[in-house]
Amino acid sequence: MSQSPHISVGTQENFVQAVIEKSKEVPVLVDFWAEWCAPCKNLMPVLAKLADEYDGKFKLVKVNTDEQQGVAMHFGIRSLPTVKLFKDGQPVDEFTGALPEQAVRQFLDHHIRDEVEAFIEQIDQAIEAGHTSDAQQALEQAVAQLPNDVRIVSRLATLKLDGGDADGARALVDGLDADQRDVPEIKSLLARFSLADRASGAPDEDALRAAIAADPGDLKARDQLSAVLYARGDIEEAMQQLLEIVRRDRGYDDDTGRTQLIRMFEALGSANPLVKKYRRQLSIALS
Repeated sequence: MSQSPHISVGTQENFVQAVIEKSKEVPVLVDFWAEWCAPCKNLMPVLAKLADEYDGKFKLVKVNTDEQQGVAMHFGIRSLPTVKLFKDGQPVDEFTGALPEQAVRQFLDHHIRDEVEAFIEQIDQAIEAGHTSDAQQALEQAVAQLPNDVRIVSRLATLKLDGGDADGARALVDGLDADQRDVPEIKSLLARFSLADRASGAPDEDALRAAIAADPGDLKARDQLSAVLYARGDIEEAMQQLLEIVRRDRGYDDDTGRTQLIRMFEALGSANPLVKKYRRQLSIALS
């Protein structure tokens, strides 16, 4: 049997603890199989792969029906393989036969990811109601259980960043694999980190405005001013400064006006009204 921490063998002696009780914490997928069953052996590596890939979002328990006939009879197993999903101590769904990987994945996602989405909705409601401390505590606990769930990690990192804990937010994102960072939520955080870094070491706002007043073509001052403005939350004027750089000189600093605007779009998200407004203006400036 696989040495995966997410896979175990079910027996009549441990079934209550390994399946019934455990399913009150996390969904448990029970694979009823037999040594003589060829489709069972075809399904086994698929289930094992998904158990490791989902990394704790569900537990896989394998029950050899020849050795555990009492368990098989109790659950009315008549054909093999039969796979049952347990949640909150009860079987809630099942499938029979050696389904292809994508079909098994869809079966799991219907039950498992819905739980995460419901949790995220509760977190968003708590944040909207001003209960950020409670939301952060719940997210910390969720990340401890599901450290590779990008949705949970991104919510916690965003909450930390909004609360001024930039180092904590970066640490969470740094813990993700490269492919996990290639999703909109994490791209937004990475863009925010990059934009915040640009303001470090820049002259103060008054000095930059004075430089631009003396020379409107001072694109370096405009670039630095956009970073300072973004850092203090004046997003629209930060975008205006970058757009002016694009209008005056596309080639300035390797097209930094355009690239930094796009980074702001990523940080804010495509639904933000400012993104829609300045994306149109950028398109006009580039035409």
